[in-house]
Amino acid sequence: MKFADINKKFSEAVAKTLAEGYQICCNTMSGSQGEVAHVNFISPEGEHYTLMLDHCSSLGSEGIWLDRFLITWAKSNELKGDFNGRTNVTFWRGDKYVEVIGQQCYWQVGQNYFVDNAEEAKRISDVKRKHYRSGFVDDAYRFEFEMPMNGASRKLAAKLYREHKARYQKLKISAANINSVKVCRFNHGTRHIEICTANEKVDFNVDISVKD
Repeated sequence: MKFADINKKFSEAVAKTLAEGYQICCNTMSGSQGEVAHVNFISPEGEHYTLMLDHCSSLGSEGIWLDRFLITWAKSNELKGDFNGRTNVTFWRGDKYVEVIGQQCYWQVGQNYFVDNAEEAKRISDVKRKHYRSGFVDDAYRFEFEMPMNGASRKLAAKLYREHKARYQKLKISAANINSVKVCRFNHGTRHIEICTANEKVDFNVDISVKD
């Protein structure tokens, strides 16, 4: 779905609420508390409700950042009545102030593409991440990944450090000297390796295969 579909669902929720006898409560709709949009209502009994559209990001269990849009229907735990014409009344958000009655989540998985299923969002995001890591952009190199600094990767980095930089070949570089390794990929398939020690940074191009 596109964002226009979220607009439609939000509008349908507003229309449904009005059809059930609620009125839009202009007194509490001034200002912004971070939401994308909100419409506040007052029931025939004087109870206050809000329909909010929020945007937030969260880090999934697989380390993938997901953007979410939430349509939330909530009731105020504090506001009562019509305030006799007062307009400086704030509908506070948060668990302390509102009771969330219903919520619909839409995950953004493209520039203008959303899904309403968490597993589908994770699947699409994971595929996009893999494509990004294996793709090419023009003639520039792109950041591919940073090696985890375990024993095996430190030994590999020390070996590359000595083999591919002639003036360091006679220098004794141990695995313990390696602090970080970043790998970038050129569009012609070679890698740009950046190895950092406590004292300096060595970078070079190497025509080897680096596994994801």
